[in-house]
Amino acid sequence: WSPAGDGGSMTFEDIYAVLETAKTLAKLINQHNQIQSSDSPPFQVRIGLHSGTVTKEVDFDNRENIWGEGINISARVAGLAKPGQILASQEFCARTDLLSMSTPDVEYIGKWWVKHNKFLPIYNLHLDGTGIPPSEVDIWFGPFYYPIQQAIETYEAMMEE
Repeated sequence: WSPAGDGGSMTFEDIYAVLETAKTLAKLINQHNQIQSSDSPPFQVRIGLHSGTVTKEVDFDNRENIWGEGINISARVAGLAKPGQILASQEFCARTDLLSMSTPDVEYIGKWWVKHNKFLPIYNLHLDGTGIPPSEVDIWFGPFYYPIQQAIETYEAMMEE
């Protein structure tokens, strides 16, 4: 576990344990929200899954820390998700054989721009009743969010000058 702001990352050596943990976490949160009173807001997480290199070393403040492409890309994928959604990179889906499943529960939602101008093929996962069903996924705007956001920020900065 590596905390990061209002979220964090978990790393695993077994890629299938990642998938089972994501599903179990989503199920437990759903169960928790069902027993909560209607006047309290639901507890929601955004889950992003990726498979990549992770390094664990002692940081500048003498604490053990993890970083690397596996952490960075999974954080970018999670940042694309809506609350309650499970998104996965194409690399993760390929390594876990999710791409060979002939089911609408693993749905390609396009190539999305993420931080540092990366263009990632992303899949929505709706497995065992977890995540967001394909019928509730907005596909069309996602790939354009980052470049449009960048253009708006650039024009706003130019107007201030």
